[in-house]
Amino acid sequence: MGRCALGYPGTMRRLHHDCRRFHHLSWLTVVAGVTVVSMISGCDAKPTRLERDILRVVDHYGGLKGVGDSPNEALRNEVERIRQEGGMPRQLDEAGVPDEENLATGLVDLVKKRRIQSVLEYSEELLPGDWLHFEAPQLEEVRAFLVSHHDALGQIDAALTRPRCDFHVQHAAGYFADTRPVEYAVIAGRLKTLEAAVRLHDEGPAAALGPLRAIFRLAECLSQEKQVTCRLHAARLRHDALLVMAAIVADERAGQRNVGEVYELLRQQLDGWAPESDVWIGDRALGMHVYEVVRDGRLAHLLTDAEHDALVQEAEEGQFLAAAEANVDGDELFYLETMRKLIDACDRPSYDRGEVFTEIDEQLGRAEAIGEYPLVAGRMLLTNVRRAQETMAADRAMCEVWALALASALDVKPPSYSVNPFTGEAYRTDVDDGIVYVYPGMNSAAGGTAPEQPITIRQFRQ
Repeated sequence: MGRCALGYPGTMRRLHHDCRRFHHLSWLTVVAGVTVVSMISGCDAKPTRLERDILRVVDHYGGLKGVGDSPNEALRNEVERIRQEGGMPRQLDEAGVPDEENLATGLVDLVKKRRIQSVLEYSEELLPGDWLHFEAPQLEEVRAFLVSHHDALGQIDAALTRPRCDFHVQHAAGYFADTRPVEYAVIAGRLKTLEAAVRLHDEGPAAALGPLRAIFRLAECLSQEKQVTCRLHAARLRHDALLVMAAIVADERAGQRNVGEVYELLRQQLDGWAPESDVWIGDRALGMHVYEVVRDGRLAHLLTDAEHDALVQEAEEGQFLAAAEANVDGDELFYLETMRKLIDACDRPSYDRGEVFTEIDEQLGRAEAIGEYPLVAGRMLLTNVRRAQETMAADRAMCEVWALALASALDVKPPSYSVNPFTGEAYRTDVDDGIVYVYPGMNSAAGGTAPEQPITIRQFRQ
């Protein structure tokens, strides 16, 4: 066989664009014209006076003093409940990893700061969408890109020897926090994906296993952070890892040992899957930070370009900001109660959470009808939660279905996955003439307008 179908690529391509969408909507908003000094340990540059001033403001917001002084008793009670559960911004930031053990610290300054965005964009252009294959001209372009980042690849390999990882995501800094440590990890994953493609082409399947292992490790590290965008980046890296994996098992030089190693790497990734509830506990802490900014009359600094333009077009930016500040306590109470429902719902698969979102929509409708619509929650903080949850569920489903396919191809006992956590449809495995077909149960997500495309792998038996 010349290739393995990756499985529902159109859906995954749409979902994985959410990583980028969240940057431009509510997640990872950056204050225009302001660069906050890196929070990650190991950065020794002294902050400028402006940066020190900003950090003092950030520290003030991170303490959540405003909500602590709120006259709204129900709000204060909910905040105290979160405090007792350990979900406050500063509580989430307390743990740390020594620099010498920290993979994330080893990736600091992987590329120059001014080149981060251009490297991310160019590497995105180089990566194929659904199949890790390059024609000769594109392969030479990839080689040249890797040569130009030779030192960075060495730095990545050295960082990967460190046993632990902590990106020092600063919930107490809210959306003012420095995102570079996470971006370095994304760049590292991109470089390793491209390296895998070249090594597979030049040396064969065994040579691509090292880069594959690296991509999975970086994805796992990002997944452990209590932050939505980190989890979405992890999903994208796992998508790239599966591209590498599919290319390895489809290679005519691949043998049972190679495929067995691939399967073991994937099972380790699935076995170490971080709880989704952690993500939303962290996101709630960022939301609480936003409300402190609102109380301080600075919400305009957190509006993305899209949000700002929409409000200007509606000729209501001033009204929006004033109304948000006036109703900040009621708005935050609605947000925290809603986030508690969403966190509790993480015990159920994604496809079984529809009634939770229906209830939230109905509550928003009733609040709007009586003039108490929670503007910050309804128009900023909650707008993309469902989409993010679907992305995470599809990420998990894609890994599960590949584990089933590899197990069947190796003729070993398959894992107990039976239902797609995104759609609720059953997985189905067929074997015909030495070829394994696994149907991922994504028909409903694709609209059910065409026959479902299975993952296909040839069998590897001794």
